[in-house]
Amino acid sequence: MSDELWKFFVVLILCYGVGAAGAMITLPALPDWYQQLRKPAFAPPAWVFRPVWSILYTLMAVSFFMATATFMLQLFLNLCWSAAFFGLRSPGGGMILATALLGSVAALLTALWPVSQQAALLQAPYFLWTSFAVLLNFRFWQLNPDG
Repeated sequence: MSDELWKFFVVLILCYGVGAAGAMITLPALPDWYQQLRKPAFAPPAWVFRPVWSILYTLMAVSFFMATATFMLQLFLNLCWSAAFFGLRSPGGGMILATALLGSVAALLTALWPVSQQAALLQAPYFLWTSFAVLLNFRFWQLNPDG
């Protein structure tokens, strides 16, 4: 296996590892706390999240392979969002981190564009999903002000 392919697999494992860590924080909150939250009308059904995140983590790994430390910041904020929203059961804390995450993804896109437009475009679905997540998190926060 070439060094480049090996590096890609390491990054892919890192991305899926963060996804798995986020899932370990999220899953315990789903059956009770999350189910009881009043949800915005545009909240997707639960089955949508797993395939969307699988695709997004794969795209993140590909773009990381082409990118820089800005990626590590957004990946860290991604995990922190799961910890705040689901782990601490705090839509307000999640809102702060979701907004920071959106900014970091925008910064990543901006940094990637002059270096590799392909890498930047691989982040576009993540940026769009994170934009939706900020809106969704905001509505959760509005509908559940006491968490």
